[in-house]
Amino acid sequence: MTKRVEVTYNDMATLNDELLIKEKTFRQYANLYYVRLLGLRTYVLNAAQKKWETILKPNTADTVNKILDVKFGMTCCIVGTVYIEMRFKPNILDDVTKEHWAPPSPPRQKYCNDDDEFFLEDESGRIKLTGDILKKENIVTGVIMAVLGKESSDGNFEVSDICVAGLPYQQPMPIITDDKYIALISGMNIGPNYSSALQLQMMTEYLNGELGDSFEQNFTSKIALMIVAGSSLQEVKVVEDDKKEKKYGYDSSSYNAQPLFDLDNTLNEICSEIPVDIMPGSNDPVNTFLPQQPIIPSLLPKSCQYSTFRRVTNPYWCEIDGVVFFGTSGQTIDDIAKYVNSEDKLKLAEQTLYWRHAAPTTPDTLWCHPFRECDPFIMKQTPHVYFVGNQKEFATTIIKGPEQQRVRIILLPSFSETGNIVLVNLKNLDYLILKNMSQRSRIENVPIFAPFPQTNVCIPNDDLVNQIIASIDPAVILKIRQHTYLEIKDLIAPKPKKNRNRQKIPRPQNPFVIFRRNEQAKMATGLDPKMKESMLAFVSKAAGKDWKTANAEVKNVFNYLAQLAKKVHEETYPDYVYQPRKKIDRSNFQNSTLRNGCFINSPIPEFQSTPNYSNFWPENQHSSYASNYHSISTSLEENREVWPDSSIFPCSFFPSKYLPSIRSLVDSATPNAPKSPIPPCSSTFTHSNSSTTLSNYQSETRSSLFKPLTIYSRSTTLGVSDSDRTLPPLEVNISNYTTNYYDRNLLTSLLL
Repeated sequence: MTKRVEVTYNDMATLNDELLIKEKTFRQYANLYYVRLLGLRTYVLNAAQKKWETILKPNTADTVNKILDVKFGMTCCIVGTVYIEMRFKPNILDDVTKEHWAPPSPPRQKYCNDDDEFFLEDESGRIKLTGDILKKENIVTGVIMAVLGKESSDGNFEVSDICVAGLPYQQPMPIITDDKYIALISGMNIGPNYSSALQLQMMTEYLNGELGDSFEQNFTSKIALMIVAGSSLQEVKVVEDDKKEKKYGYDSSSYNAQPLFDLDNTLNEICSEIPVDIMPGSNDPVNTFLPQQPIIPSLLPKSCQYSTFRRVTNPYWCEIDGVVFFGTSGQTIDDIAKYVNSEDKLKLAEQTLYWRHAAPTTPDTLWCHPFRECDPFIMKQTPHVYFVGNQKEFATTIIKGPEQQRVRIILLPSFSETGNIVLVNLKNLDYLILKNMSQRSRIENVPIFAPFPQTNVCIPNDDLVNQIIASIDPAVILKIRQHTYLEIKDLIAPKPKKNRNRQKIPRPQNPFVIFRRNEQAKMATGLDPKMKESMLAFVSKAAGKDWKTANAEVKNVFNYLAQLAKKVHEETYPDYVYQPRKKIDRSNFQNSTLRNGCFINSPIPEFQSTPNYSNFWPENQHSSYASNYHSISTSLEENREVWPDSSIFPCSFFPSKYLPSIRSLVDSATPNAPKSPIPPCSSTFTHSNSSTTLSNYQSETRSSLFKPLTIYSRSTTLGVSDSDRTLPPLEVNISNYTTNYYDRNLLTSLLL
């Protein structure tokens, strides 16, 4: 196995030490708000003066040091801590209600309301804020910000603009030449009713390099470290009125230690190969208030024997080969989402960076330790990778700051629900997704090149497209709609094409591509979805003829749409570089002759060995063993000379117009053969190359390189000769008929 890559690890003790609770205290939380305001006021003031430098001038507008110094009618800037009075926000009375057996209030997904009141306070006092901008921004209690406005006659402060601290300093991105990946996982949720044991075991074997072929094992050797972002165990449900039978020890009827044993065994296997950092989460056996302390060693005794196993806090900082990581187990963003109207958690995670505070809702609605000397949630530097664990679905983006900051933000999905692991490349902050470990061990590459605020993979943001459309003159829009069937938004938005298991950045659309897309949608109206792809070639030809004969007005419309599409493409994919497609060198097809559009191999290969490929035969054929041969019992319909079984080889890959030429080709090759239909019979599976090993062919077959080509011939071999292939065609001898297996894509490109 390839040697695993090594990285330098820095635990960033100066930042993580503040997250460790050194003493138990039961003080009030007022001091925490004070040190937060003290720590961020300078940065907020500097950002406000830079933003409003043309407004904040002597004798016209100025910065007020204290809220009590605000003067009536004078435009000024004040800095303080936001407090929002919410009618539906949970409070201590809910707990009192439960104690008195009164019916509790129904649970709510959101606690914000239109009548919420905003206040700004500092050490001197508090003032009520008004203004429409407060409703538009995602502001929560605990944020330190500056507001620009003036005091109204009713004593409220009318806000015209707001400003926050902005992104802090970011250390330069290191220069790394080789690919090195960090695996991020969250929400394993191991428990009594755990249904993802298979994918957990496959994940362990994959990370250890025990799954896949040599290519995948070589790739897994580049995974340098794994970070577990909380919720490794299932939530323990409290049993009401549970009677404890034992005076000492735990009662097995109410507590099950098996999930901890399973987690320890899993981490123990992974730690033997790669380092692991494990963060606690909302379901794990640690303190519930933030910052959550590391899991105690006695709960994971096997894993703690390895020096590669590190128990860390939540939140958590680390530096790997100069790349700074910061992450939480998800409670911070989940709590913020309850008190704002936005559902975009990726946007909320970005705002915490601009607020310079990872958990602003602490201690108001999110429990935390009452720190006295510092606020450990203040972000003193900008990380290169910011991850949030235990989210409903995967999302990612890259944001860029005014001082060349660049941050990859990642929302990690629950592993128990999706089976997904995210890999981040230290070289360039690109990422990969290992999808659904219970079904496959293949790597799915889903790179994203779009700038913020794009949240979907390779799909432009709707706001960007709508903004460009809004800038078009209404008369021009009317002219466009006269010549188009689709909406403008659907025409100018790029659609990435799938290239095997990954998505590529699409090329910028030219006028004809947009014209063809419009024509295809027009002609495909009302058709079966399966027929739309098969008619693409016909539509392209028809659209090409129509484009040549189109008048200048039509071409001007689609030329203008192409300019809009180019603008969307440039904004969505700023790092796009044109990469021409490699052409197939057809001169390598040796020992072949071309007849009626098909290649014929000559001579017929000799059969020397019979390896066993039973595990890779199509599922609709039933295998049995006889002596040294692998027999396939195949049921074929009578009176069928060509067998395009849709479950094995879709008819769309083999147009019917080629069947007569292929049939005549077969007849000309075997003039003396009987012209009888293909009867149901047993077939013998052989292979023509004894030097080919089973493991090599397994690798090729599993990646779906070979698909059955449904051509039958008599006493001859039909197919495409490809000298570059290391494997000769496979053959199934059915009486005196021969079926060949070839590369489906290569054959289709030659026939079509």
